[in-house]
Amino acid sequence: MPSVNDKQRVIGYAEVKATMEYLGKTASKIAVRRGLYAGAVLLRDEARRRVPIRTGALRRSIEAVTTNEMGPDGKRDQPVGRVRISKKIFAIVSGKNGQTKARLRKGAKNIKGRAYPRNYAHLVEYGTRAHFLGSSSSAGHKMHPGARPKPFLRPAWDAKREAAINRAAEVTKAIMEKAVSSRKKK
Repeated sequence: MPSVNDKQRVIGYAEVKATMEYLGKTASKIAVRRGLYAGAVLLRDEARRRVPIRTGALRRSIEAVTTNEMGPDGKRDQPVGRVRISKKIFAIVSGKNGQTKARLRKGAKNIKGRAYPRNYAHLVEYGTRAHFLGSSSSAGHKMHPGARPKPFLRPAWDAKREAAINRAAEVTKAIMEKAVSSRKKK
């Protein structure tokens, strides 16, 4: 299985570099960030489609973002597209017929039954082994049988990787072409 950090080869690098220099740093960075976000949205949608649903909180917490990372020159200016689990607080509340539903709570601090999808997403993806519920393995504590893995992020990456890369390239190219044509008109 290929590594997630495989290096990608850019075809037509000289033309892309010349266009980016022509547009300037800010316009080029905007085009690249929008392209990366468009690719990340494809991955996000696929992960949301594949995630198992119990309350719906984990599905809604999967988000696409772009951030800046440290570049080879030591500056934090390398844009990166990501799919991540949100930091938002979801509260589990009872619904009809005893079903649980997750709802976003704004400004919530002390809500009984809070659920943080970021804290348990890895348990869904990779599963858990059998373990005791409680502070020790002494008599009186119940044994949890464990949970089977239900991967959703890695299969989403495997299924949509090429489509996300192509989408990012298409969007970036379209934005750069539009910027070049509008700049030539001036």
